[in-house]
Amino acid sequence: MGAADFSVEKWESIIHQAVSDWEDRKREYQRWLAVGITSMVALAGIVLNTLTQVNLGPGPILTVTLMLLIVYVVTRAAYELLEGRIVAVLRVIVAGTEAEASPLQAMVALFKVGEVSPLRIALSPLGVTAYITVLVWFLSLSSSPPIHDDLMLAAAWRSTVYLVALVVLVYFRGIARKLLPEKADILKALPRKYPPERLVMEAKMDSFMKLGTAAYYGFQLWLLTHAMTYAAPVTYDLLVLTLLTIGVAVLSNAIRDPIWGLLKRSSEIFGRLRDLHSEIITGKLSTAGQISVEVAKLYQEMDENRREERPAPHHNT
Repeated sequence: MGAADFSVEKWESIIHQAVSDWEDRKREYQRWLAVGITSMVALAGIVLNTLTQVNLGPGPILTVTLMLLIVYVVTRAAYELLEGRIVAVLRVIVAGTEAEASPLQAMVALFKVGEVSPLRIALSPLGVTAYITVLVWFLSLSSSPPIHDDLMLAAAWRSTVYLVALVVLVYFRGIARKLLPEKADILKALPRKYPPERLVMEAKMDSFMKLGTAAYYGFQLWLLTHAMTYAAPVTYDLLVLTLLTIGVAVLSNAIRDPIWGLLKRSSEIFGRLRDLHSEIITGKLSTAGQISVEVAKLYQEMDENRREERPAPHHNT
């Protein structure tokens, strides 16, 4: 018995169950969000309490700023090195399958670069890194040797990589904007899978990118840690404070992405299914054929969204 053979009553029962399932999933993500926010607030309170008990040296503002920069570098490095695994696990949770890289995914990512607004770029990791780099330059110019030397080198390192990333972004954004008028035709013509040899090359490129990411953040971490040793005595209390702050940052990142994204996506699907069920109940969709078309359209959109989702490009900045 195929979907075309379902009666209106059968469709109503199926959609009703789907609405219930997605509502349960949305509530589960809401619980995740509540637990994450509660944990982050509690941990932030512990951080503030611990901060008053730590010897921050002669320049407490400089010490705290250096600590926050170390926390930023550690959390960004961990996220970028592990993001592929995180997204793969989430894809299994949400979609039930782990999608491989494909030409469609690569081209969708390219079009997103062309479509994104300058404001979105300014708020993206590429934009945030510019603000962080300016902060590092400011600290280097306002501090004395040997802290000045470490921070000056860190700022120059960040600036060099940032400029390279910016040139690459502008180049690909230009290509994407030229192709935007033909977006629909291009996406339709693309194959959904790479040949096996291309997948091997993609895996090698990913390993190379992760090695570059580790080197980029590792060098910064070494410089910032070295500067910290001159700003304040590296005591057990300071190490604990740093670890607690990393915990707050990790929880904050987890709340923003992926938990909020999962909740938003599940809410959208739940709303679409609920509206579809209401149209069946009210008689707006009165035949099994009409319902079948709407269901096919909805699940095709869901399937395309799953295929298009892939880890964001590395922002080694």
